[in-house]
Amino acid sequence: MEVSKIVAQLGEFGIQSIRVCDTPTYIQTHKMLAPKKASFYEACLYVGFSSQLPEHLETETRASIICIDDGPLPEQILDAPELNLYLLPSGVNQFDVLNKIADILIDEAWIVASMRRILDDLYVGSGLQALADTASDVFGNPVFVNDSSFKLLAMPQSVTFQDFQLEEQKELGYIHPELVEAMRRDGIDFEMGSHHARPFLFPRPGTNETWLFTGIRLHNISVGFIGIPDLNHPHTSRDLELLERFSKIIAVEMEKDDFYRDSRGAKFGYLLSDLLSGKVHSQHTIDQRARSVRWTVHSWKRILTIADPGGFISAERSQHIAQRVQSIVYGARWTTFRHNLVFFLSADERELPSHDSLNELIGFLKATNLAGGMSMPFDDLAESPRYYRQSVRAIDAGLLARRAGPIFEYSAMLTYYAAQQLLKRNNADEFCPEPILTIRAYDERHGTELCETLEQYLLHVGDPVAAAKALHVHRNTLLYRINKVRELTNMDLSDGNERLAAQLYFRLEECRHGTLQMERGGA
Repeated sequence: MEVSKIVAQLGEFGIQSIRVCDTPTYIQTHKMLAPKKASFYEACLYVGFSSQLPEHLETETRASIICIDDGPLPEQILDAPELNLYLLPSGVNQFDVLNKIADILIDEAWIVASMRRILDDLYVGSGLQALADTASDVFGNPVFVNDSSFKLLAMPQSVTFQDFQLEEQKELGYIHPELVEAMRRDGIDFEMGSHHARPFLFPRPGTNETWLFTGIRLHNISVGFIGIPDLNHPHTSRDLELLERFSKIIAVEMEKDDFYRDSRGAKFGYLLSDLLSGKVHSQHTIDQRARSVRWTVHSWKRILTIADPGGFISAERSQHIAQRVQSIVYGARWTTFRHNLVFFLSADERELPSHDSLNELIGFLKATNLAGGMSMPFDDLAESPRYYRQSVRAIDAGLLARRAGPIFEYSAMLTYYAAQQLLKRNNADEFCPEPILTIRAYDERHGTELCETLEQYLLHVGDPVAAAKALHVHRNTLLYRINKVRELTNMDLSDGNERLAAQLYFRLEECRHGTLQMERGGA
């Protein structure tokens, strides 16, 4: 066991580090420090008193020593390059420390032995159920393995639970809805890897049970979670350590499993790629090929493109992202096209995906640092290239304009995209209307905010209260500023052309500043 992990569990004694080697040291045993002994066994952790330390180390062998303070530390030994030295306050009982270290090493030995049993099942290829059965025996409590949609992938089949909900789960094949609701009420979200990166305990409301949970992640994608209720005995700290390791074994097994390894969109790949590239135009041909792969296409379609703002999405990672998106949006079909992950969404309603699915999708993309672009709804699959371009442009426009993501709707990004196209060949100042020049000069001279006020006033059409709220000012302050704009410029804010000219300039400025910040490395 790495010495730093042992020391971390000795915090109750007030231990402090005096000197630590740069590279890890692994401990197998422990013993009392012999007075003035100058040679040490590298894999042993010694416990004694500072007065027992030798003046120097006899060899270059690494030494790991915990001392109880009863005098000054020898200066020469502090210069030893291969020394891990820790100090305990005066008065600490040496035998209490030795006993605590013995308990820590016993727990580690139990974890190692338990992992050996679990790894044997993994190597034999017995599957998730065998791994869950072995883990249930090791933990002494039933182990439930679930995918991210709360479906039970493995659980003890031979156990009869006294709790009717747990027994009912065996029939349902899913985590009981009441437990799911309780988890959600407590903010448990396995999509958010940083929040539940380590195993944690969850007291189940209305019962005396405490569940031990941890997420299962592949390529930083949430694919499920493991739950262990304390039905037979309470959870211990070593259970948390073992569960963290066990979750990685389950992730390996799930990656081997055909359900997760198989690209459920692969059989659609050729058809979808041909649609995106415009190779198929005939509705008759499209219908025939859709029937051949058993793709039920509904009245309304949208294209969702997912990209990694930091680079390309690997083929292996694409599989896991696609599997997760398909579990969120029913009937989604996908392919990779021009280094992007592209999904065809289809439903009988124009509003797709549903509100709940969209929120879940947003949470997933946030957790995995991905960005999505959503086309406008359409009904003709032959028009797929056009709507694919919309989805890609939505991502580009949203990221360049530094808009809040992670999903960018083309309908909302359309003006940003148009502004960015103008800026490729023009300077924003070339589109600045004369009234804007006047009030901008006034702002610079007087330290006012008339330009920003006008921008928000035009953005919130007919709703000065919303515009004032966006500016964090009172409605009367907003109206006073707008009257000042009229006074300075004679601007007719009821004239559609004047409004359009001003809004175009403001949008160009917003895009220009967003692009500049990204070029300068802004977050």
